[in-house]
Amino acid sequence: MAIISPLTYTIANGQAVDATPLMADLNQIVSNVNANAAALAGSSSQVFNVANATTSTEAVNLGQAQAEFAALNGSPSQVFNVANATTSTEAVALGQLAQQTPVGNVASAAGVTTLSLTSSAFTAPCTGKAIVLFGGSNAATSANSISTSASLAGFQLLYAQAFGALYDAYGYLPMIAGQSSTFSITGGSASSTSLFLSIKVFFIPLA
Repeated sequence: MAIISPLTYTIANGQAVDATPLMADLNQIVSNVNANAAALAGSSSQVFNVANATTSTEAVNLGQAQAEFAALNGSPSQVFNVANATTSTEAVALGQLAQQTPVGNVASAAGVTTLSLTSSAFTAPCTGKAIVLFGGSNAATSANSISTSASLAGFQLLYAQAFGALYDAYGYLPMIAGQSSTFSITGGSASSTSLFLSIKVFFIPLA
């Protein structure tokens, strides 16, 4: 749409012109510019159509922005891939945020007083902490001892208890990218019975 409509009067070179047609044309120009050109501060009543931008210096229309950029509150249809974070200000991929390695549960035959379980090797995807949960049960409610360990040095046991029918313990192991470790638990019983032990490992990345 043109900002200025065709002028009412056409003035030729050398023509003596009265002020009336000249002022009419000038007033039309002022009126058209004020009505059709964008205000310096913008106006919610003025709409300007633009094609889809193809270079970094072009304006982006609303439809293109909604289709190509994430909504402020997110959208389940938009997926964004990110590399593993290495600093505290970077986005964290789901696989890096909560890596869980459930290790096979083992139950003994009846008539034993001790049982040991060692996990498969867990490899850290980046610098962080492996959070290790140990658990188990005692069919005779006679659990009387529990011990835990890691093949990589630095494991910190935070809690351990063997009482009644349960074995329960947890701790953490600081790791850097590429390091691997297995984790072990041994449960004891005051009387021969059936024992069951399990290990689960979660990973928390750190900057």
